[in-house]
Parts: sequence; structure tokens; C-alpha cells
Amino acid sequence: MTFGATLGIGNPEVSKALGNVGLDWVNFDMQHTSLDTETVQAMIQSMSYSQSVPIVRVISNDLVLVNRALDIGAQVVIVSSSQLMG
Repeated sequence: MTFGATLGIGNPEVSKALGNVGLDWVNFDMQHTSLDTETVQAMIQSMSYSQSVPIVRVISNDLVLVNRALDIGAQVVIVSSSQLMG
């Protein structure tokens, strides 16, 4: 069993605090929130010292978006299954 949190608040202090808690993963939801690439990158960097795995949920099944998420530090990328079928 793992424990984590999904973030929609665009503040690096929030992800840093969650990294301090010791969660197994933190999901940065770019699909259902207004988080942008620069904000998510800063948030991932602020928790980079922790053991928490950064996950990014991208807005669509676009290789450019998936690669960008990996470039900014995501270790896992989530793409909606409806996006894969379309």
C-alpha cells in the first residue's frame, strides 16, 4: 500500500511540506487544474530532496506534453484512458 496526495495548488511550499511528511508519491494534476509547466517544475524541484515520487497528470495524450513532464522531473506520467482511446 502506498500513500500520496494530488495537488492542484500552485505553490512550491505546499509540495515541499508534503515532501517533509514522507508521502510515497505526489501527483501534480495539470489536467483538472490551472497548473502550468513552470509551476510544476518549481514544485517538483522544491521536493526533490524527499523520497516522494513526483507524478504528473498531463492534459492530453500528446507526446510533447508527456516528454515535457518527464523533462521537468516527473518519474511517472498519467494520461487519461479516454484520451488513449480517442
